[in-house]
Amino acid sequence: VRLRFINGAGNTFYDVRIPGLKLKVIQVDGQNIEPVTVDEFRFGPGETCDVLVEPRDEAYTIFSQSMDRTGYARGTLATRVGLEAPVPAVDKPQWLTMADMMGGMGGMGGMGGMGGMGGMGGMGGMGGMGGMGGMQGMSQAGMQGMDHSSMGMQGMNHGTMAMDHSQHAMGGMKADASLTVPSTKARHAKTEYGATTDMRVDMARTNLDDPGIGLRDTGRRVLTLADQHTIGGPLDKRGPGREVELHLTGNMERYSWSIDGVEFGN
Repeated sequence: VRLRFINGAGNTFYDVRIPGLKLKVIQVDGQNIEPVTVDEFRFGPGETCDVLVEPRDEAYTIFSQSMDRTGYARGTLATRVGLEAPVPAVDKPQWLTMADMMGGMGGMGGMGGMGGMGGMGGMGGMGGMGGMGGMQGMSQAGMQGMDHSSMGMQGMNHGTMAMDHSQHAMGGMKADASLTVPSTKARHAKTEYGATTDMRVDMARTNLDDPGIGLRDTGRRVLTLADQHTIGGPLDKRGPGREVELHLTGNMERYSWSIDGVEFGN
């Protein structure tokens, strides 16, 4: 049976699975890909995912939980009306770590001027730090006491921090070393050193093979960008002629966003 999932939500990322069935993903956002078999996939508003399933003569729950784990939607795949299958419990929510929000921990020397860090409970001494290289051992559990209330994040929709797959022309690219690690250390423009930018990441990551927060340690096989290869290879066979590095920047306290520290109005 071919199932087409369409995320028609206004602003919700969903994690979709059918307990008891494998999902063979054959199309993503209208693009045919080399089939890949998974247990679960995550998609955002406006995205589509086509899968093939081989159900037996019984009922299955189509389970779609929101990325923030505040709720779920569910349906039933069955041979006749009236059948139902057990509904799994919603997974426990997970805290975003510094790595989730900023890409990399090793080269965060650009955070020295973060005034917004002073409001983090128990971490007030971090306001003038020159680098966070010694924080690799910070555990996720140790951040649960963090006071987010003074970080200017009350209205932030963390769901929009997930990668928008539809904007990546990478369907046929193999996830080799050139894609999973940065080619060089990030080059920051002079315009990034100002009030428009409250943090900089020196060693960015592509995270093509990262399932995302809440899906890394479930024991389920989750679809990632690294799994998605256009049938027949890349649509454009040419190699890159040059590389243009653009940094998506912003200031969370001011809730302003920019490219290379330059806002749209400038």
